[in-house]
Amino acid sequence: MLELIKSQKFQEDYNRYQSVILTMPDGNLKQEVTKLLNNLVFEIKKLDQRHMEMINSRQMASVGTEIKQDITTIRKQLELKIKDWQNH
Repeated sequence: MLELIKSQKFQEDYNRYQSVILTMPDGNLKQEVTKLLNNLVFEIKKLDQRHMEMINSRQMASVGTEIKQDITTIRKQLELKIKDWQNH
């Protein structure tokens, strides 16, 4: 099973976020965006873990609905902060 953390789409997004962060001057915004990116990685790893637990237990359940919502929220925050910074 392909883990989301290793998927091409996530890796492309992660690298894009990282490259933008590297161009930001040190300060609160850079720290905040870096923290959001770290939180995104944490949540995706947590979702991958839940998927593995579901597969190992052979149970089909609503896996990670809350985690998926958290991932969506974090991505939106990252996108907004980066967009605002780039438009300044």
